[in-house]
Amino acid sequence: SDHDLNSFSELQQDENKGIGVLFNHQIVKKMDSAKSINIEFGQEYTSSHFSPLTRYRNNEFQRDWILDLPIRNQSEQSLTGLTLGYSSRDVRSKIGGNFLYLPNAFNGLQSFFDLSWNPGRWYFYTQQHLMTSTKSDTISLFYRPKAGIRYDLKPKKSQLEVGIFHEINRTKKENSYLLKNGFLWQNYFLNWTNKFSEMHTLNFQYIYRTEQINDSIEFLSPNINAHTFSLDGQSEFSKSQSLKYTLKYRNFSSINLNQDIQHNYLGRLDYNSHYANGFIRLNSLYEIKAGREQRIQLTYVKAPNGFGNYAWRDLNNNGTFELNEAYVSPILTENNYM
Repeated sequence: SDHDLNSFSELQQDENKGIGVLFNHQIVKKMDSAKSINIEFGQEYTSSHFSPLTRYRNNEFQRDWILDLPIRNQSEQSLTGLTLGYSSRDVRSKIGGNFLYLPNAFNGLQSFFDLSWNPGRWYFYTQQHLMTSTKSDTISLFYRPKAGIRYDLKPKKSQLEVGIFHEINRTKKENSYLLKNGFLWQNYFLNWTNKFSEMHTLNFQYIYRTEQINDSIEFLSPNINAHTFSLDGQSEFSKSQSLKYTLKYRNFSSINLNQDIQHNYLGRLDYNSHYANGFIRLNSLYEIKAGREQRIQLTYVKAPNGFGNYAWRDLNNNGTFELNEAYVSPILTENNYM
């Protein structure tokens, strides 16, 4: 890459260029017509000052590694991955890991184990993702377990599924006290899906969610509890007409905010039709909501690394950053706020 952040200056021209290398190799060994073993190895390296033209990592990359990386590298980055997989008629499994290293700044190990088993009408699955990292004097552990059981009440027609999905983030200093940005989220869900025909479907879902914060020593009892019930479906009256609908109810309580249980309702209808081979399209949407919503206040702050999304133009020359004075500048170096 060749990215000049300041084309009006000849200084530090050696920092404009960077190199990126991405290598992947996969080996698939078939044991018989239904069984196979898969081995995949990957290596990614980017030098200092490398600036990608297009996205080459998934959207969850920084969240998974608990990082806030600028678009342009400030140091070298090396990511190594290895995955072993097995597949048969009823069983699929995958185990592996990724190691991310930034010299003198960050090193993290991400390991995962996925397993699914499908005997007859039953389907069992589990996904275990664990990440440990060290950044300066901070040690982080990010664990995302997911597991569930699904049963076909009627093959390809009706399915019932129950499961859990948790997220645990323990971030602490070397002196062992937990940081306030750590969290423990627990989700328990029930799904009932029905396919009455190729043109009519109906799904029911229930989710119970709790959230916990810490007091710098340990996680406390759940401070947030929420129950969500939802019903959604789709009906196709013909090849050119379809109706989608959603009904949702949620109650929410928070100990920290000293709030009573809040009740939220949502109803939505979405009708679509097209005629003359799609030349004419009609869309109708009706939505109704009831409940309380927390007031949101926007503010802009300077990005700690200097690479933000917004610039500031003082329109009234009062020296104060006001909401209507933020804009996106085509000159990247001017976007210093977030």
